[in-house]
Amino acid sequence: MKKLSFLFVGVILVLSAADLFAESDVRGAVVNAPNRIENDLNAAIGQNSTAEQSSIKMKDLQMKGAVVNLNNDQQSVNLAVGNQATAMQSSVKLGGSASGAVVNTNMVSTNLNLAAGNQVTAEQASISTSASGIKGAVINTAMGKNALNLGAGNRVTAGQSSVSMTGSNVSGAVVNTAAAQNMLNLGAGNEVNADQASVRMSGTTLKGAAVNTVGAQNLLNIGAGNKVVVKQGAISAEDSTIKGAVVNTAAGQNLLNIAAGNKVTANQASATLEDSTVTGAVVDTALGQNFVNLAVGNKATANQAATQLEGATVSGAVVNTAVGHSFVNLAAGNKVEANQASTTAVDSTLKGAAVNTIGGVGAVNLAAGNEATANQASTKLKGSTLKGAAVNTIVGGAVNLAAGNKATASQAASTVEGSTVKGSLVNTVGGAAVN
Repeated sequence: MKKLSFLFVGVILVLSAADLFAESDVRGAVVNAPNRIENDLNAAIGQNSTAEQSSIKMKDLQMKGAVVNLNNDQQSVNLAVGNQATAMQSSVKLGGSASGAVVNTNMVSTNLNLAAGNQVTAEQASISTSASGIKGAVINTAMGKNALNLGAGNRVTAGQSSVSMTGSNVSGAVVNTAAAQNMLNLGAGNEVNADQASVRMSGTTLKGAAVNTVGAQNLLNIGAGNKVVVKQGAISAEDSTIKGAVVNTAAGQNLLNIAAGNKVTANQASATLEDSTVTGAVVDTALGQNFVNLAVGNKATANQAATQLEGATVSGAVVNTAVGHSFVNLAAGNKVEANQASTTAVDSTLKGAAVNTIGGVGAVNLAAGNEATANQASTKLKGSTLKGAAVNTIVGGAVNLAAGNKATASQAASTVEGSTVKGSLVNTVGGAAVN
């Protein structure tokens, strides 16, 4: 591994304000709060490359204090190039036990985080935990402008202003907030994951709420390749238990989420739960204008302000709402599905109501191709149980279209297949709606 330091306009580079603790017992807080860093380049070039900048990295820890990372970086570049490359910028990575909160706060301007190669990971203004026990809240906040996060290669993961938890146990809430403009998150290659302003949980138990909020303009999230998943302002849980509510909110303008390739999934302001349990409500809300969610390819799925349940149990209500101007949700290809402000449940149990609402002007939901499905403000149940009512409402101008072979378009509708519904089905359209 090589690390390079540079001199910019007479200011000496401060390399990687990062701390590594391995197999340690820490009885106080860990605080990383470097002075304002400007014109900084952190680079690792080689086969087993790692580049860390303004970050905290902890492994096999026994901590009895909080972990706090604060950054106010200007014009910083974090770069890892090679095989098994990892680039961390303004982030926290935790493995072990912590008895306090984990707080990561970033107020940045013009920051670039790049990892290129095979088995690449790029994390910017993010928190990631693996096999960890945290007895406190996990709070990640990103504020600023002009942030670029890029991962390119095979088995690529690019995370920007996000929280990722694997095999972890958290006894407090997870709160992820992004208030920014001009943020670009890009993952390109095979088996790509690109997360922007999102929360992702796998094999995790959360004894609190999961709250994800995006208030921004000009956010672009792109994943291109095979087996691509891109998430923007979204929450996903797999084999996890959440003993609280799941609240996902996107408010702003010019949010673009794109997945292109084979087996593509694009989620924007949505919640996806697979083989998971939520003891509270699931609430997805999109407020603003110019929201575009696009999935193009084979077996493409585009979800916007929607909830998808598969093998999941939700003890509260599922509420999906899109209010504003110019919402576009598009899935184009073979066996494609486009869901906008809708609830989809497969082999799942929903113990509360399913409430799906679109209010405003210019909501467009389109599925084009073979076996295309377009759902707008709708409820779709397959092999599932709904113990509450299904309420689907559209007020204002909305267009829902499915074109192709075996195409299906559902607008303010309920579709039930091999399922049980113990409540009422209420579908309402008020205003100009085209299906």
